[in-house]
Parts: sequence; C-alpha cells; structure tokens
Amino acid sequence: MRMAMAALAALVLVAAGPARADRTLDGYWWTTQTDEGQLVYLMGLSDGLPLGARFAAGPGASDGQSYIEAYNRYVAGVPDQTLRSKLDAFYSDPQNLKITLPDAVTAVLKRLAGDPDADAFLARLRLPPPTAPAP
Repeated sequence: MRMAMAALAALVLVAAGPARADRTLDGYWWTTQTDEGQLVYLMGLSDGLPLGARFAAGPGASDGQSYIEAYNRYVAGVPDQTLRSKLDAFYSDPQNLKITLPDAVTAVLKRLAGDPDADAFLARLRLPPPTAPAP
C-alpha cells in the first residue's frame, strides 16, 4: 500500500508541474485538493517529521531532545487519514481558512493530544496580522 501511495505521489507531482512560490498553503488551498492530493501532502509531512527529529538530535543540534519529545507527544501514532479528516473539519470553519497549513496541522495535533494551550493557540492564529507602522 505504501508503494502504491508513493507511486501516486510521484504521479501527482509530475502532473502538477513545478511548485509555485507564490502559492499560500492554507485552508483555501487545502479545500481545493482531492482526497489523494491531501494524503500525498500528509505522507510527505509524516515522512519529513522523523527526518527532522534525526537532524535535530544530531551533532551540533541545540535542542534536539525537545523536538523528539514534541514529535512523540503530538505526532507519533496519528494516522494520515485521521489528520486529514481533522484538517477537513478544521477548515470547514470559515474563521480558519486563512490559517496556513503548518499552523493548522499544529493546532489539530495540539487538540488531539489534549494540549491545554490548544484553544489559546487557535485564538492567536485567528488574530489579524499586525499592521506595519506608518513611515
């Protein structure tokens, strides 16, 4: 099954063409993706996070242990399908559509883990961005 999904991922990437640097990965983007496209994104995420943990714990890493602890608390054991359905539910709320996908994943994982900061984290994400002072 994993090989089939990897083949599908390669096909989707080839069919999609080069990534656009001006595209914001947020709820508007997420809701336009097919189920397969969403799962391909999450497969890349779930493959990349353990790799990040390895680099964070490697030579010269300043705080690799806290990264590994956070990974184990929030990410380990959460199936891609579960995360996908939770992200769909998250982005079904119009207040969340402008929240970037990395922030949305964090908010969803915090809630799944029962993090007491989950509600406050989401409230901060929903705040409008600060405006720059006038020159």
